[in-house]
Amino acid sequence: MLKNKVVLVSGACGLLGRQIVQEITENNGYVLATDMNTDKAEKLFQALTFERVQFAPMDITDADSIDRVIANGKKQFGSVDACVNAAYPRTATWGTSFEKLEMGDIQENLKLQLGGAIILSQRTMKHFISQGHGNFIHMSS
Repeated sequence: MLKNKVVLVSGACGLLGRQIVQEITENNGYVLATDMNTDKAEKLFQALTFERVQFAPMDITDADSIDRVIANGKKQFGSVDACVNAAYPRTATWGTSFEKLEMGDIQENLKLQLGGAIILSQRTMKHFISQGHGNFIHMSS
């Protein structure tokens, strides 16, 4: 089912993202592995030596960033067939205890998580509609 399919994976350096990238490549698919953390990504993909994987820095809250990744994926692989959103962007204070969260932190995290998911969906769906096919999966933890 994934053979020769091209899948954009956001949050590819996270725990879920890494497993998704590995599963796709083990099933002979291609991956546009994206993450905001380029230092972590460079170390991860050097260590794991996945075949059929291209890494690109991408911010799911930035439409231009998403469009660049899709355009590069189309150029390299011919199409982008699916998108798996495994990104979990958050502010540094998000891991503090719930009762100590301040409204500014809550609003910023909503912007990153909900806003980012919507922007990523909009940009990839635009591409899927223009090519006549595509699948989208949102992950959450």
